[in-house]
Formats: sequence, structure tokens, C-alpha cells
Amino acid sequence: MVAPLHLAHPHHIRHLSISERWLLSTAISSNITNLESLVFGGRFNEWTYPNKASLLDEIPSEMTVPDSIFHIPLNKSPSKLYKRIMTLRSQLCWQLVFNNPRLRSIEFKSATSAPTFWGFKSITDDPATEAYLLQSFAPLTQVRQLELGKGIVEFVLPRLGRLFPHITTYVCPTVSLLEVDHTAFDTCSTLRTLYFHCAIRVPHLRSILKAFSGLQHLTLGGTLLGSNPAASDEIIEHSNLETLVAVRFSDFVAGKIRLIGLKKLTLPGLYHRELKEALDAMPSLEHLSLSSYDDRGYANDLQDFGSFTQDYPLQVFFCPTSRENPTIALFVHSMPHLVRLHLGAATGDLVAELGRTCKSLESVRFDLKEPCHQEMNQLFVECSRLTHCMGEGHEVLSSDVLQEPYWTCLGLQELHCAIRGVPRLTLAQEHVLDKMRHESRTEPETDEEREAVNKKTESFSVQRQIYQRLALLTELTYLDIGFGQFSRGDLPGRYANEFVRGLCYRGRASSFFSGCLELSLESGLSELATLSQLRTIGFQGIDHRIGLPEMLWMRTHPGVDTFLTPIAAIVFKDTIASVKHAHTGSRAAGRLLLRP
Repeated sequence: MVAPLHLAHPHHIRHLSISERWLLSTAISSNITNLESLVFGGRFNEWTYPNKASLLDEIPSEMTVPDSIFHIPLNKSPSKLYKRIMTLRSQLCWQLVFNNPRLRSIEFKSATSAPTFWGFKSITDDPATEAYLLQSFAPLTQVRQLELGKGIVEFVLPRLGRLFPHITTYVCPTVSLLEVDHTAFDTCSTLRTLYFHCAIRVPHLRSILKAFSGLQHLTLGGTLLGSNPAASDEIIEHSNLETLVAVRFSDFVAGKIRLIGLKKLTLPGLYHRELKEALDAMPSLEHLSLSSYDDRGYANDLQDFGSFTQDYPLQVFFCPTSRENPTIALFVHSMPHLVRLHLGAATGDLVAELGRTCKSLESVRFDLKEPCHQEMNQLFVECSRLTHCMGEGHEVLSSDVLQEPYWTCLGLQELHCAIRGVPRLTLAQEHVLDKMRHESRTEPETDEEREAVNKKTESFSVQRQIYQRLALLTELTYLDIGFGQFSRGDLPGRYANEFVRGLCYRGRASSFFSGCLELSLESGLSELATLSQLRTIGFQGIDHRIGLPEMLWMRTHPGVDTFLTPIAAIVFKDTIASVKHAHTGSRAAGRLLLRP
């Protein structure tokens, strides 16, 4: 490919991304001066030498940026060709920037941790460099967004308000430590978003928060380093910062920094004491997202842990990898405004506290390794706004579902909760009834048959009442009454069998569970016909007794139009395949997808 000497219609170009080396010199020789956005990146950053060094031997006649403003290492990369390439590349980049005073966005993308452009000289050693740069940056008054890396950010950041009076976003993509020439920053009230993908020092962060009063979003991808403030230094309070992504919160405490207006905090992890410090130091915090949480063997000693003197305004708490930390229940006790909770694991105490305290709760996701039937049922009774309840190990008892007070969360849309304690026939009783059907008898003749018929009547009565309760959740789109990985079976040796009326599936070697809903027409499955939004029914691991009549009913029964439309019927061949898979005893089976 032969690069063109000039670009066609250069005055009409508004947005330019330099991803090839030839385009840089071509853009300058074409006299492009009306750019609004400029990006340097892509293959342009690759560490490759040109085939012909002569292409870089001469500085274009349009070049005015001197190489004397760049810091060119003397003791590194001894290759003269390499230094020549780096110097000319840096000159060309900034020449193109300074040629376009209408720029609103400038981005230098770093392909690697090593520099791909030379940085500016330190102004403390060369005041002439500062004078030249201030004069060159002066026309760029329209810039809103900047992404500048190592060697450039050290000069620009302290002077951000002076150089770019309308700046709103600044990104520093370097991965090394940021050092600035001094800590006195010019005031900048327009900056709203600041990203640091590098380590910075605590004094610099304090200066930044002092200077950028309008800052709303701050990301610190690296650690904060000392020196920490002295005892006599003032506490820095920032009221406008709304979101913060950081590596360690303890650095803010040690640095005497209070973020009184912060709404959202994202951290890799916290210990229980740090969590309390964060909540106390951020009185407006509404959203807390952690990668991990550790209470370090906390032993329920409230006095040692510290008292909770106020309610926190937290509405969203995410920690999807957390373990069963008992201190979380203590925090939830002071979070009456909680709306969304996502934890990796939870305890019965936490579930009980959610029901007692968090009346505004709408969405929860957590796993339970031990059953807490009453606590889960109370959650559904007390939290009337609940729309999503997902996770493994969730169970309630049929007796709790049917007794008052009833569930108030009738707006549930997604629910994963097994229902246990349903009276079911023994395997011997089912064989008795199967024999009666084989003989075309409906009336019992022996005590054994009467006992089986009575137990069947009782079981179906209870199950139909439960289905009627579930049918009140008219907004359901996802219903899973199966068991998760933390559940344990209690009847080993159950097996799969075929009865005259259809298929009855029982697990082998405790892989399935008894005392659950049957998902059969006789037991009340048809009560779910009113759930017009339902798309998925999950029943993994339960002793479910679903067969051909139930599948035909889902597809063709005339009384379930609202169940099948607009859902349409389940795909029959897929269901048969699932049932055959369940017949082998695999726990992977157990979900019917109701496809539109």
C-alpha cells in the first residue's frame, strides 16, 4: 500500500484516529486544522522500526514543535535510530494537536506500560519549556476530554484549570507512579470525571480534591502512597464527589479525606472494621460494591466491634463473593432503606434481619448452606416490595406458606425457592394406587388401598392450595422450585419408575428430594394457568412426577389459553428430551423453558 501524500478535503475532517504511522505525517502535510476530536493509538503504538530509516531523517517543513521540550533519556535505549523515531513521533503528534485549536477531545492511548512518546521536560529544571508549553496550549480552550499518559500528565494536571477552562473529563492511563512537579494545583471547577490507572501520592490526591471542587466521578486504579498528612493538617472534605472506585479505603481515612456527598463506592474488599469506618465517613453513601468482605473470625462481641449509633442511607449492597460473615447481619440492622442486596452466602440471622428491618427491599440474591425455612417465609411476608429473590438453598415449608400471615410480595417477578414438607405418598402407596388403576378400579377394597386413597386426597388438597398461592404472583416470569447445590437429600435409594398413567421420577442415591410439589395436573399444576408472564419453570432435583399428560396439557389444553398465549407452548421435542434425561437420574434435568 502506498500512502497518499495529502488527504482529500482536509478542511472537512472533524474526527481523526491515528492508527498508522504514515497517517500522522500525512495529516500534518495536508494541513488539517479543523479537527474536533483526535486519537493516537492502535498499530501506531507498536514497537516496530520502519523499513527505511530515511523516511524519518528530515523534519517536515511544517514542523514548529522543537525537540528541546521533550525529555529524551540519555542512558536508555542507546540506538540513535530508536531515539530519532521517538523524538519525531512525539513532535508530529503535538504539532497536529497545536494545529487544531477547535479540538474538544484529545486522547493518547497507551498500548503498553512503556512510553510510546517522549514526555515533557521538568519545568523546575527548564523554565523555557514551561513558557513554550503554556503558549502552545493557550489556543486549546474548547477541550472537554483529555487522555494523556506519563510524561505529559505531570505538566498538564496541576494546570488543568488554566490550560482548559471547559475541561470535564481527564484520563491518566499510565500504570506507573504519578509524580508532579509541585502540589499546588490551579483551581478547576468544570472537571467532573477523573480516572487514574496508576498509583498516586496522598498529598497529590488531597491537592486534587481541593482544586477540583466540581469533581463527581473519581477512579483510582492504583494504590495511594504516603506521605500521609501530619497531625496538624486539615481534614479535606469534598461534597460533590458522587462515585468513587478505589483500591483501598483505609488510605482515605489515613489521608484525612472525608467524602460527605459520596453516593456510590466500589472497592476490591473490606474488613468489618473498615466497612464501619467507610459508612461512618460517608454519610450519604447509597451504593456499596465490594469484591470481597472478611470479618476475620468476628465472635459476636458488640462491645469490641463498636456500637451503631445511626441508620445508614445505603440502598444497594453488592458483595457477590462474600462468605457466611455474621457481621453483615449487624450492618443490615442499620440499613432500613436497603433496596437491593447481592451476597455470595448468607446466614439465617441475616435473612431474619432482612425481614425485620428492610421493608423497602426489592431484590435479593444470596446462597444458604443451611435451611432457614421460617426466616425465608417471613421475608416474603414482611417485604411487600420484593420483586426478585434468587440464590441456592432457599427453602420454605408448605405449612408456613399456607398459614397466616400470607406472603405480601405479590409483585414477585423472579423466584427461586423450594417448597418442602408437602405430604406425599410413600413408594408402596403409589404402587398400590398404580395396581388399582391397572385393574380399572377407583374405589378401594382393602385397608391398605383406603389408606393410600386418603393420603392421596390429603396430598393433592395441600398441593393445590400451594399452587393457588403461587398463582397469586401474577407478575412471575421465572419460577424455580428446585433444589440447589447446598441442599441435601433425606431419602437414599429412591429410583425412577414408570407408572401406567405416565412417568414418575424418583432420584437415585439421594440425588432427588421428597416432600416437594409433584408438578402434575392432579396435584394442581393447572392453577398456574393464570401466570401469563411465566417463561421458565425450574424443578431440578425434586421428586416431581411430571409425565406425558402434563406435557400435553401445557401444549394443547383448551383451558390454559392465558398460559400458552402469548407464551406459546413449550417445544414438545425438547421437553421429551428433558424428561428422558431426567429418567436417567441426572440432576441436570429439571427446567422447562416456555418460549414465545
